[in-house]
Amino acid sequence: MSDQVLPLERYVDVPGGRVRTMSHGDKAAQTILVLHGGPGMPSYYLQPLAALADEYHVVLFDQLGCGRSDRPDDPALWTLRRAVDEVEAVRTGLGLRRVHLLGHSWGGLLALAYAAKHPAQLRSMVLSSPLVSTAEWLADTFARRECLPEDVREAIDRHEGRGSFDDPEYVDAVEAFNRRFFCHLDPWPESLQRTFEQMGEQSYRPCGDPASSPRQATCVVRT
Repeated sequence: MSDQVLPLERYVDVPGGRVRTMSHGDKAAQTILVLHGGPGMPSYYLQPLAALADEYHVVLFDQLGCGRSDRPDDPALWTLRRAVDEVEAVRTGLGLRRVHLLGHSWGGLLALAYAAKHPAQLRSMVLSSPLVSTAEWLADTFARRECLPEDVREAIDRHEGRGSFDDPEYVDAVEAFNRRFFCHLDPWPESLQRTFEQMGEQSYRPCGDPASSPRQATCVVRT
């Protein structure tokens, strides 16, 4: 009889702390290992992928710094190299063999970096709306900001210049951006709402000048 995990929550040690993993389906089946976006957006919004558990062993996890994983306050942790090592620690910690790797947004960039370092551990790779160029992402984001009402743009610019990301006015302005360009459903699905409520701000915010980018953790792409 195969080893069933329907679903199974486990914590795995990774460089910098522990991360929460959630497995769905039969562990004897081929594994789809899912890498969420952000960085810092926990995996709740990707929970519908658990429907694939009829045929695959589906593993989601909250990357370090978000969701129900550890949230260390150490800027040195937010590098692409460490994130790749984290993915490998999850794979080995759960006893997974070769996996189908699925990366969404920032998770797409992470998947590419993982594939470059550990090609032998992959059966296949799927990239969904991947972040391939941080510079292009920033340019696209700034172009969309210009489509927002003037008061919303001014609120974003003002608080990013000050670094006051927790100010309610800034939070409301970013929500207006997300509702216009990220998800048009009203109300938002509960899984998406939980994702934003448990965002990992330490890994998502800029590492340098707060005015240099709209809360995009460009530091993460350091090697």
